[in-house]
Amino acid sequence: MSCPHLSGIAALLKHSHPTWSPAAIKSAIMTTADIQSRRDDQPADLFAIGAGHVNPLKADDPGLIYDIHPAEYIGYLCSLGYTNKQVWIITRMSIKCKTQRKIPGGQLNYPSLSVTLGRSQTLIRTVTNVGQGNSSYYVKITPPIGVRVAVKPSELHFTKVGQNAKYAVTFIRTNETRLHQQFAQGYLLWVSAKHSVRSPISVQFG
Repeated sequence: MSCPHLSGIAALLKHSHPTWSPAAIKSAIMTTADIQSRRDDQPADLFAIGAGHVNPLKADDPGLIYDIHPAEYIGYLCSLGYTNKQVWIITRMSIKCKTQRKIPGGQLNYPSLSVTLGRSQTLIRTVTNVGQGNSSYYVKITPPIGVRVAVKPSELHFTKVGQNAKYAVTFIRTNETRLHQQFAQGYLLWVSAKHSVRSPISVQFG
């Protein structure tokens, strides 16, 4: 039942925000989802329900969105080793992968953060302000067990709607990693006076 529900919500968001891309709509749905189980009021595992339980009212006013330009998908496909012909079949565009800037999956401007962690790794994300023109956000981290998470900058300031801001997230493995631990999860939130924009964090230990 999730497919028709989400399709309907995506249609409502597109009607409310006709200029939003599919990536922006997906971002709004993910970053505003509820993470408490409606049945037993316990935190839900990322692998069970992903970003969480969709909240249409919050998704209509997410504050910040993670948008992805179509060209970024081309760089991502090329990074996966697709041939020029295979990329053409998907995009219907004549592309030469050897001339494209390769974009690894972790660096795609996705609303969630997923890494396979050795010692450390840094991801870059760009958010777009779709909330109030003059607004400020500060970062709040729920780190995965065994991982230290550093975000620079730790505050984002906007003066107008549509303004972009970039930040870097560095994941550092600590000595608290449990023996035989394979996965850990956490959250990154950008919080303003009105909005809370949450990105799930999934770490696989390499």
